[in-house]
Order: sequence, then C-alpha cells, then structure tokens
Amino acid sequence: MSTQTGIFRDVPDAEYRDIEAHGSSVVKTAAMLSVAHAKIRTPDSPAMFKGRLAHCMVLEWTEVDDRYEQQLEGHGSSKAVKEDKARILANGKTPVTKSDWDLVEGACRSAHGDPTIDAILEIGAPEVTIVWKEKTTGLMCKARIDWLREHKNEAYDLKTTSTFGGASPTIWERNVPRYGLGIQAVHYLDGLSEVTGQVWEWRWLALELTPPFATAIYQMGADAYASGLSGWTRGISRLHESEKAGRSLTWPQHTYTVRG
Repeated sequence: MSTQTGIFRDVPDAEYRDIEAHGSSVVKTAAMLSVAHAKIRTPDSPAMFKGRLAHCMVLEWTEVDDRYEQQLEGHGSSKAVKEDKARILANGKTPVTKSDWDLVEGACRSAHGDPTIDAILEIGAPEVTIVWKEKTTGLMCKARIDWLREHKNEAYDLKTTSTFGGASPTIWERNVPRYGLGIQAVHYLDGLSEVTGQVWEWRWLALELTPPFATAIYQMGADAYASGLSGWTRGISRLHESEKAGRSLTWPQHTYTVRG
C-alpha cells in the first residue's frame, strides 16, 4: 500500500505495518520515553497475544476460523502437541492453547452479551486504517482504529486486561495516564479530524480476560484529553526533532535531579 492519505478499509495487518508513517504506539513511546525507545520492536507478551485473539473474536468474528485454531491439549514439549502446532502453522493459522481460548471466548461472550456493546457492534467497520500528514510537523502518521461508526462519528478502541477487576472505573482511571492511553486516543482523533474535517467522539471498550469477564465503556473527560494532547504533542515534536537530526534521539545527557 502506498503512503496516500485517507480512510482505508480491509487493509491486512501486515500491509498496515509496512506503511511508512508513525503509528500511535511510536508517538506514545516517544512521548513517555524517547524516540530511540520508540524505534525498538519488542516481542509479543502473552497478554498481547490474548488481546489480538480477543480483537478478532469480538470485532472480526467471521475471521476467527481462518486465522486461529485450538491446539491439542497437553504439555507444550510433548511430541503430539509439537506436531499439532506445526500442522496448524503449516495451514497458515495461529495455534491457541485451550486455556487461552476458553478465557478469551468467555470474555467475548460477555462483550456480545452486553446490550449496549452489542448494539455498538451491530453497525460499523473493524480495523479501519487512516493515514494523514500531521499539519504542524508535516510528519506522516497512521492509525488502525478498532471499530469505526462513521454514521455517528464515533471511534472505539477495544482494550483488554488480564488484571482482576481491570475494567473497573477506579483502576481504569489510573491506567489511562499510566499506559499513555490518552496519547493514543488523541493520535487517532487528530487523524480522523485531518482526513474528514469533522469532529469525532472517542470511546474505550474495556474487557476483562479473567472471570467474571466484566466490561465497561469509557470516554475522555476534559482533563484526560488535555493530558493526552500534551503527551501527543511532545511525542510528535520529539519525532520531528529526531528526523531533523537524522538519528533517533534519547534524552539530553546530563545529571538529573530526582524530586520527591
């Protein structure tokens, strides 16, 4: 896919990753750490794997059987399990353990069993790609929006958590600044505004991957948006500075004072 601006549907994940533009995770890491850290690709964690499976089960349920398959039960080092995993991989699918499958499937049943969430997922498009040129720096940016409801100007980000009670309001309010979720949200909103010329509303769909598989819907208050905007501006500025310098910058090297 060439780097052209706009809204694009049905873009494969691998093709999205090849787009030469800055994604939300890069901007967030540049803001919270540095550009040098943002350029490092870290390996997937078990939580990230389950999160991707949940995204498919909740948002692209018709694709589950084509992408994933539950592997044979047993110890991972056993010959039978290894052979079964190899068979699944040879068929172009991703093997999933029974325990992971059961947990994620239970969480997805809970999400679709919530009348409000189910109604949201009745109309819209999953994994929508947007590409735009950031107006202040001229940097090319990209985003992959989990669920886009264009008729309502609403964008949703499905966030999974393996923490017991992780979708609760008390924990969620702490996690938004802790994990830079506001920075990512502002990145998406900037892109949507830039390519459509319209104002969009942002929502998080929080989903617990542990019993009782609680769900919740969150929006950004004024303070959360202001904090996210500040972080996003910092990340974009650092990426721009690094581009002008021709190298991935970390922080200035001098002795820092730790306060309180």
